[in-house]
Amino acid sequence: MNDPVAATLAVIAEHVERYRQQLAEVGPLAIPPGREDLRAAVGEAEQGLRNAERLLRRALKLIA
Repeated sequence: MNDPVAATLAVIAEHVERYRQQLAEVGPLAIPPGREDLRAAVGEAEQGLRNAERLLRRALKLIA
């Protein structure tokens, strides 16, 4: 992968994937009972990271 844009997108996608995984692992454990508002916000953040990763990988395929 010689294209610097493709390399950058690949690195960002990998980081976003790791952040999403960390949030999925730690998020539910860190939320105290009775904080459904916080649980919903963390869930939305996880979904947003999943979407960002998917879009980055799609952009990467378009470059290749």
